[in-house]
This record gives sequence, structure tokens and C-alpha cells, in this order.
Amino acid sequence: KEVEIRKEFADRFDVDFIIFFPARQSYGLKGTDKALKAFGRFIEKYPKSLMIIPKWGEDADKASKLIDDLNIRKYIYQIDPLTRLQIVEYYNMADVVFDQFILGAFGTTTPEAMSCGKPLFLYLNEDDHQWAFPEMPPVINVFTEEEIYQELLKCKEDEGYIEGISEKSRKWI
Repeated sequence: KEVEIRKEFADRFDVDFIIFFPARQSYGLKGTDKALKAFGRFIEKYPKSLMIIPKWGEDADKASKLIDDLNIRKYIYQIDPLTRLQIVEYYNMADVVFDQFILGAFGTTTPEAMSCGKPLFLYLNEDDHQWAFPEMPPVINVFTEEEIYQELLKCKEDEGYIEGISEKSRKWI
């Protein structure tokens, strides 16, 4: 089913790279603004890309305005909140998944995306988690807009990078 969803999005939007960002739109908790700005830079180089985000969260209106200000509306597909099963389908059809870029910790998105073998962008404060994990999860640990942008480039330009993270993610889970 994920292959069908992927093909539908690829054909409908004429894209070859898909980012799924299922977190609610929140500047202060999730870093939605950082992700949108990094994506805006990324599509200048790779315009056949799409970001899928939900239409909800305390900063949904601000995010919508930022999308317009950055002139990236045609590269963004906003969806209504999904069921857990639908979310898994979207994880599986995406190239990479975004979680959050502020908190330094993770919730449900991280293990779900990793169990699907998806490279996951997340800010993880490793110092705060040394006690819990003898081995840190193999996430793409990013905090700034620049770090998000650079790692997006690496994912797009180096297929082996994505494959390595995918394999490590499944093993870690």
C-alpha cells in the first residue's frame, strides 16, 4: 500500500523526494519554523521535493504564513491528522521523517519511524539520555536550520547514507 501512496504523491506533485513531518505545528516545542526554512532552502536546489505536514498545532497559522512568505506553498502538502495506521503508511512511503528540533527528547514519532527504517531528523540532547541508552539511537541529530538543511542535502545526494541510517534504525529498535 505504501508503494501505491508513494506513486500517487510522486505522480500528483512530480516529486522524487518526500519528507513526512507528522508533528503538530509548534515553533516553541517542535521547531516547525526551522524545518520550513531549511526546506525552503533545500527546494532551491532540489525542487522535485515535497514536505507533508498536518494542518494542526498552536502555530499552524504562523506556519501557514511562513509557507507563503517563503513562497513554498506548492512544495507543501498539508493533511488532516491521521490515524496511527495511516501514519505508518506515510512513514513507509517517505524518504525521511522529521520529528522535532527543540525539546532534545523524543516521543512516539521517533521509534515508529525508526521501526519503519526511516532516517529520522530529531534534536536529541544526548547528555540527558546517557543514563537511558548505552547506545544512542541512530537519528540525524540536528538543532539548527543550517544543520537540518545540510543533512537534507546529504540524504538527497548520498543514497548510501540513507540506507545506512535505515538499517541502523531498524536494528536499534
